[in-house]
This record gives sequence, C-alpha cells and structure tokens, in this order.
Amino acid sequence: MITFTDTYYTRVLKTLKDVIHNEFSENKAYVYINDEFKEFKGVSIRLFLNDSTLVERLNNGDVYEVSIEISYYLNYPESNTSNDKEDVIEKLLVGTDRLQQLLFTNRNYTSGSDRHFFNGTIDNIVVNSKTSDETNIDNLQVSRLNFTCQVAMNLT
Repeated sequence: MITFTDTYYTRVLKTLKDVIHNEFSENKAYVYINDEFKEFKGVSIRLFLNDSTLVERLNNGDVYEVSIEISYYLNYPESNTSNDKEDVIEKLLVGTDRLQQLLFTNRNYTSGSDRHFFNGTIDNIVVNSKTSDETNIDNLQVSRLNFTCQVAMNLT
C-alpha cells in the first residue's frame, strides 16, 4: 500500500481557496473549486486546475509545475449611467489587483513542516474575455488570472 498525499486538491486548490476566502470574506465573496461557472450575485471566485507538467525528476521525488485558472467575477445589477459602469469596472480591477497581491504574498506556502507549493507567479491576467456559459449573464464582469506554482510530489 502506498503512502498517499493529495497534492492537487488539498495542498494546492484547497489551500488557495482558504487563503482567498480569508482575504475576501468581508466582501462575502463565494470562493469555489469547479471547472464550470456558477452564477452568484456580487463577488465570486472560481479556481480550477489547468494542467501539471513535470519540471524535475529527483532521486527522492518529482517537482511539478501546476497551472491554476482563477476567475474573479462581479455580478451586479445593470448600471444606467457611465459613472455606475465606471464604478463596476473600478471594483473589478481593484479586486483583481488585490487578488494578484494576495497570491504574490503567498507565492511560497508552508503550513507547519508541510510545504504546499512554492515559486507561485501570475503569468497573465485577462479582463472580460467570457466563456460561452458566461456570455449570457447580463452585467457579469470577469477577470482571469493564471497562477503557476511548483509542488514537490512523491517524496521519499
């Protein structure tokens, strides 16, 4: 029987979810892990594993680079004035910047003696490029951050 460590879900996705939830709790942001968009009012943040690539094979384990898509959503009632629309865009960009700074601060995440992930970076940010399931939602604003980090796996 192998000794199993759930790397992708527990050490990376769940850790990121908890860190983001703690930061955005006053906004009542709903933070979830899923490959599909779920409609919520206000602020929601979706995380999903894009891919994992072997970076280095060591004598005692492997190092993988993991890519996580983080989608930051704002879903507010329709704005009628240009000032209202500018306020929504400002909230989207300020929230995106806050999320980017949070990920930078936590780019090397360790809990006790367990190193969850390291060398985390934001590779790119795309604003208001919607997927097919998001385009039909009126007043939905979205920014996507690609967070890449490394994890050590199969260490003996």
